[in-house]
Amino acid sequence: MPAAHNIDAPAPAFLRAVDSPIHVAGWFCDEAGFPALAIRVRIGRELFECQPIVRPDVQAHFLGRREVHPRCGFVTRVHAPRGLHRLHVEALTRDNQTIRLGSRRVFILHHHQETPVRFDEVPLDKVLGLLRPANAETPPPAASRPVAVIVPIYRDVGMTRTCLERAMGEIAGHGNRRLLAINDASPEAGMAPMLAELARRWPRHFAVLENKKNLGFVRTINRGLQAADGADVVLLNSDAHVANDWLSRLQQAAWARPDVGTVTPLSNNAALASFPNAFAENPLFLNLPEAEIDLSLSRHRLPDVEAPTGVGFCMYVRADCLARVGPLDEKNFGRGYGEENDFCQRALRHGFKNLITPNVYVRHFGGMSFAGEKAALMAKARKALRRLHPSYFADVVRFANANPLAAARLCRMCEIIGRLQRPVILAISHHLGGGTRQHIAELAAHLGDKAHFVLIRPGSARDTLLIHPDVKEDAGESIALTLPQDWEPLLALLCALRPALVHFHHTMGVPRKLHDLPRALGLPHVVTVHDYHWIGANPTLVNDRHRYEGDPLRAPMGKPDLVLPEQTPEAWREAHRPLLETAREVIFPSRSTRDIFGTLYRFASTRVVPHPEDARPAATRPPKPVGSSVNIGLLGDLSLVKGSSVVEALARLSRDAKLPWRYTLIGRTDLPLPHVVITGGYKPEQLADLINHRGIDVFFFPALCPETYSYTLSYALASHRPIMASSIGCFPERLETAAVDTLLFDVNLPPAELLSQVKYFIHTLQTTPKNPGAMNAPPASPAYYTGEYLAHCRRAATRS
Repeated sequence: MPAAHNIDAPAPAFLRAVDSPIHVAGWFCDEAGFPALAIRVRIGRELFECQPIVRPDVQAHFLGRREVHPRCGFVTRVHAPRGLHRLHVEALTRDNQTIRLGSRRVFILHHHQETPVRFDEVPLDKVLGLLRPANAETPPPAASRPVAVIVPIYRDVGMTRTCLERAMGEIAGHGNRRLLAINDASPEAGMAPMLAELARRWPRHFAVLENKKNLGFVRTINRGLQAADGADVVLLNSDAHVANDWLSRLQQAAWARPDVGTVTPLSNNAALASFPNAFAENPLFLNLPEAEIDLSLSRHRLPDVEAPTGVGFCMYVRADCLARVGPLDEKNFGRGYGEENDFCQRALRHGFKNLITPNVYVRHFGGMSFAGEKAALMAKARKALRRLHPSYFADVVRFANANPLAAARLCRMCEIIGRLQRPVILAISHHLGGGTRQHIAELAAHLGDKAHFVLIRPGSARDTLLIHPDVKEDAGESIALTLPQDWEPLLALLCALRPALVHFHHTMGVPRKLHDLPRALGLPHVVTVHDYHWIGANPTLVNDRHRYEGDPLRAPMGKPDLVLPEQTPEAWREAHRPLLETAREVIFPSRSTRDIFGTLYRFASTRVVPHPEDARPAATRPPKPVGSSVNIGLLGDLSLVKGSSVVEALARLSRDAKLPWRYTLIGRTDLPLPHVVITGGYKPEQLADLINHRGIDVFFFPALCPETYSYTLSYALASHRPIMASSIGCFPERLETAAVDTLLFDVNLPPAELLSQVKYFIHTLQTTPKNPGAMNAPPASPAYYTGEYLAHCRRAATRS
């Protein structure tokens, strides 16, 4: 066996190879002072032999303390494709033993044969907050350690059968493992025959215990603890689904340290051990099967985390801990809830630790055994825990605030995403939400399992980024980085996701360094234009009077309330020209938007593609004919650039003329509109009912800026009401094929002239009504995204 060895990077390092091949160096010597017969590097199935080299620095380090052979060093270059790999260094000793010297995760970003090889260290722990990954060479626990899996059973024959059969995959065939299924007087007639059938299938490993009467959860578990006869135990709910070698990995965590008492895996529904969100009932991450999620967690070990409690749906308990702590507390926790929290608190008092392991995943359906009693049982348990363990809830709060599992959750999410059999697209946007954020979410939903989107957006502080492993920002932890100092960790992290395309939706607030991301990752990029920010930091192109003058070159720099000094519009466009003009494709939601940008930029390729809108709230009933009393509706947040002054002027003139009209804003505004009824904010799924409930007859869109798409117009079209809209921006082209009556007007008209046009339009609606039952189906979403858009990802994958 060797006396010492090293690879020339600290043990916890994650490495980045900017170019292939990768330069690997280190040293090795045994007790006799001689080097190994051979050193080799393994990546997957590929082996690369190392050359011995002289290492005077190693000899000097051991000078006077031991003999070290001069040629104790080694060096080699290994080749691998772009992506995330695990690199292993092995030594072959004189007695023909193979010894693993260490391993590294290697991110190969791109290849340039003419570029000299560089080998850097990237502190991924800085990204994820991990001090170091767990030692991949941790020996497994003794194979002779007996384990009893205790499953209390009461209801749901089908769910219970699935639980037991999955658990037996890791129990049958191991002489020291068994499952104790305890039937707590189940009222279901099929339960006992099902258990008897499984006992016949696995007579050596599957035992059934029958309670003559219902004892409740805690007493049933304690009966199982007695029957375990001094073995380690796993408390497993009958609504938990395990997978793969779950039990071996729980056992490994339990015996990796001498002071471990309990170990709990991650789960979709396990309070502080929930994944991807803590203290939440999560759906399966990315809708993947639990076995696939668990397999991703098993690839390499991450550090287990100490917690104030385990979670009893699946909790490994060591025999020595049981012997010291004793059984579950039947007196205080009766039928169930809180008993495992009490046990774990007592274990802490005896010097044992409760661990949550991010290396095992178990699905938990939750709450089936106590469906009708849950609230009462939980309330009783809370009182008992406060009385018996006064600091318990404060400890849980401290654990939640410290969030020590955040790094592990993020690491696991990234690894799962990186192994998806679908392209991963990096969506870069601002932090303001709105239509841009809505488009990203709906594009992800439109493509479904054909692609996965990772959202990158600015953080609250300057030059910071938040990376959300899913475009649903509540789908898990986010990663915070600061540029430019975290540029290398960012590249390493994103490379671990194996992205296929970078999609820029907006760069407001985004550090300028992020413009270099496609080149650094060796990926193509596309751009979607949502507003006019890239023309002059002015997303609306309006002037200080909140009007668009018809020429983008006449638009002032910045928004009217946010002028950017010391920068001209020309300099601004030059700074953004590389991003837009080198894009594989620039996507515009309307022809008018492309025409405006086309006067200032020269794009390689452009597309005019409406946003995919698969789910819009259609009218719940056909609109009624416009009568003598008219309700003019407005949708969305009404600001000055959206025409609030036009609305107020028109409403005032309508009142003065004693017209039987009223104006209703379904949305919000911060401006005084005394002649408009304002309903306030809404959720999109509420719109159809709100439109009907408020009795909207005709919609009015008086935007003073050239809208690029207008989601609120989509909702109005889905309601099949007549529409009046300004004649700039996207409105003319979107309404030219609309199956509703429309009026396009010059928004710069004096209010009295505009009122005359509106009066004539409404009079036409009243005198020549259409059949209100003729409601056309909304247009289908464009095929572009499922075809040519995804083809960019395939071409990127082929090239790499």
